[in-house]
Amino acid sequence: IFIADSGKLKLDEKLRHLYDCASYDRTEGFITATTAKIRSYAQDCESCSYAKDVQFPVRALLVNWRSLRVLDLSCLNITDLPNAIGGLLHLRWLDLSHNEMKMLPKSLTKLINLQFLDLRECYKLEELPKDFNELVNLRTLFLSYPGINDETSLGEDYRGGLRYMPLGMENMACLTTLNKFIVGQMKSSMK
Repeated sequence: IFIADSGKLKLDEKLRHLYDCASYDRTEGFITATTAKIRSYAQDCESCSYAKDVQFPVRALLVNWRSLRVLDLSCLNITDLPNAIGGLLHLRWLDLSHNEMKMLPKSLTKLINLQFLDLRECYKLEELPKDFNELVNLRTLFLSYPGINDETSLGEDYRGGLRYMPLGMENMACLTTLNKFIVGQMKSSMK
């Protein structure tokens, strides 16, 4: 189903796939009132990118929609991804691009079915979880690092961004697409 304006929208309990064009206006009530059997949730990045002062109810979504397989949380100005992300055991596709997080929760490594992870333009992200290699089925990982073939330049004084890749990434046998690899000092095991 495609939602442009929720108003007093009542969603059918058989609903499984939701594309939301008004995600900047979502409340926790919308999430909890919606069926828990949602399999995919995507939202329109352009509609929410201007709403910097509005916080999307991420935790409510993660706690109430446990059957998600596809989740698009891009462009929502998320600064802290809740630990509840680790409870989405069926999740295969996760887009966190264009957000403001400095760290990802360790619980993210519980997503053993995750195959796709997009972290592009998360320029404040400083490190990936220590046990990142536990994402044994991860096939695609998109990263950004300012100043390395990116269209965006954050200036000479910018000191954020990933500094190294976590130990054990060489054991991620399913990982076939990695658009960037950050070589740091001493903390990475890649040789």
